[in-house]
Parts: sequence; structure tokens; C-alpha cells
Amino acid sequence: MSEAPAIILTITPGRSGTHYLASLFSALRNVHAVHEPVPTMSSREFAQGELAKEEAVMLINEKADSILATCKNSNASTYVETSHTLLSHASAPSPLIERLLANLNGRSIGVIILKRTLVEVMMSRSHLGHMTRYTESREIRYRGVGWIYTPGSKNAQILPIKPDYQLTQLELLAGYALNVEAVAENFEKKYKGHPRLWIYEIDLKALSQSIGAITGMMDFFHLAYDLKNLTKVMKGGKTNERKEDKDKARVRDKCVVTLDDCEAALKDYRKRLKG
Repeated sequence: MSEAPAIILTITPGRSGTHYLASLFSALRNVHAVHEPVPTMSSREFAQGELAKEEAVMLINEKADSILATCKNSNASTYVETSHTLLSHASAPSPLIERLLANLNGRSIGVIILKRTLVEVMMSRSHLGHMTRYTESREIRYRGVGWIYTPGSKNAQILPIKPDYQLTQLELLAGYALNVEAVAENFEKKYKGHPRLWIYEIDLKALSQSIGAITGMMDFFHLAYDLKNLTKVMKGGKTNERKEDKDKARVRDKCVVTLDDCEAALKDYRKRLKG
């Protein structure tokens, strides 16, 4: 049997079950699973591509070295981090992945492309108030940026349809979600067939409803598991609803967004991208 990956990370727009994913891996022996440990790489300037190259490299290296140090000092043989901020900022080849590969003594890295319907991602983020505008130091800011980035980010991999300030909240979210989709596609093209990079794609719906889907993922990464423990986690459905944050945003923004609203915005954004 092949050795399990030393590290497993995710590509996802977030609000896609990353908290739940971490709880699944936490049920395994010999796995150190975390959701969003520090350093988080959640700098607004980093997300927007506004840092100088040297500063961005320092931030990436700090994160890579933190992961490597945890791997070295842990009794577990596999480190899993389900934060969505690590791989969705940069084009392939990923600087973070490349630094990790160079320092793992030949061991592999796993990457889970965790999917959820983009309209559901948009609605969840909109209910948190993400991409609503506010002013800070006389400059326009967007809530949620730091974890996510606007379509006008210098790191974006799809062309903006308009300047950020001309886009509505849902257009901003559609551009973000479609860009992460493009990041995942570009990542797969770059690393498909790489001998030390194992890519696994799975949808949240399958992961939350099918024990077979869960064990299939664990088998792919050659990880040992107890079926009863995984079933217990699945039935528990541990998620991060952030109800308090959503209630606060609803009062502040005085706006209720539906799935139909998100679907219409996403469809229109796709159409305008094709020109």
C-alpha cells in the first residue's frame, strides 16, 4: 500500500463544508486535522494582490514553514488543513505547494477540490454580508475581503467585467466564485499526473450524505479509518452556520437575498464573461 500524503489541503470558495471536512479527518488515527489555524494568510492586501512581491513571498513562506514545523513536531503522519485561503489566491504553479514539495523529502501532497453549488456559496456569503461596501480611511472596502477577494483583484484569473465599484454585491460574489472555479481548473491542468500531487474532487452533498463517498476519499489518500467513527461524524453533520454573524448582517444590511437572485446574477456574469 502506498504511503499516505504528508499534507492534505483544499481548493474551494469556502462556505462549502470545510469545517465539516476537518471534522471527518479529525476522526482518523494518525491524522492531525485543523480548519483555519494561524497564520491564516487572510491579509486583505494579499488577497487583493496589493503586496510587493517580497512581502507576498514572506507570507507564503511563513505559512509553508508553519505547516512543515507542525508536521515535524506531530505524532501524526498526515497533516490536514481545510482552510480555503491557502490555494485560491495564486495561479499555478502554486508557490505554497512548490515550497512544501521541496521540503517533504519526497513525500506527497493531497489536494481536495471541494465543491458546492456556486449559487449556494454566493447566498451563504451574502447572508454574512460579504461584498457589502463600507468606507475606511476614505477608501471603499468590501466586507469579507481578507478571506475572499474581489473580481478586480490583481490575483484574479478571470477578466473583470467592470471595475469593482460598478458591481453590485451579487456581481462581486459571482465574480469571486467563478474565479475560484477557474483557479481549480488551472490547478488541475498544471498538476494532473504529478507523481507527488494527488488531486481529489468531491461535492459537499455527496460528502454529507454518503458514507461511501467519505470512505472513497479516505481510500484514495490511503488513510486508515474506523467506519463507525466516520458514520457518527457524518450523522452529526458538524457545520459552521455562523448564525450570529448572519443575524448581525441582516440587521445591518437590511437585505434578504434568495437563491433565485444568486442564480440570476451568476448566469448573467457567466454570459458577460463570454462577451
